[in-house]
Amino acid sequence: MKHSLLILLLVCSHTFLNAQAKSGFGKTWVFMVSLVEWEDTTMATFDKDGRIDSAIIDFFSKNGVPSNQILYVKDKKATTSLVRSEFVNFLKKGNKEDHLFFYYAGHGYINEEEKVCFATYKGEDWSAEEIVKTVNNNFAGNKAFFTADCCNSGGLTLEAQKYPQREYVSLNSVVPTNNSTGNWTFSNALLYGLQGKNFIDNNNNGNISL
Repeated sequence: MKHSLLILLLVCSHTFLNAQAKSGFGKTWVFMVSLVEWEDTTMATFDKDGRIDSAIIDFFSKNGVPSNQILYVKDKKATTSLVRSEFVNFLKKGNKEDHLFFYYAGHGYINEEEKVCFATYKGEDWSAEEIVKTVNNNFAGNKAFFTADCCNSGGLTLEAQKYPQREYVSLNSVVPTNNSTGNWTFSNALLYGLQGKNFIDNNNNGNISL
């Protein structure tokens, strides 16, 4: 991948991510889809060693997110039909005061309809447009964090901007037209931020905010 890593920030008024290692996330719902292999052999596989997605799950589990508020779908299980149905069912369980953390890692691309899509296990389109719209239509909470570690991942930011009435934040590895890396680069940085690593806290005030 020849483009350097960029982070897109969609800043919503009064929305803050307090990323301290001992913080509680009891009102957070975590939905993660991550793939390193695909049934479609035209899609390059990634190294399974050193997966950062599992470390992100561990972070939320250890910091107060109940097990029933975490859904982690990966590799062969991440078929289009399962991801779509499970996503809707999961979102409908949230309450008005709850927050959503969405994460995707795998392959991103722009399809023939010029839409940013994330590949499911069979290489089928799961568009950024559909993802954000599904959250808007099914999640009772007003706050959602959309993160993605893949090529063209910034498409989530463009979609999140369509819902100004919501407090949506989008953090992605690249702008909508760029390639990303295949080395968990963004996911690693995201985990550092969640953990409140001091080298991420530029002003040393003990708070990492958006």
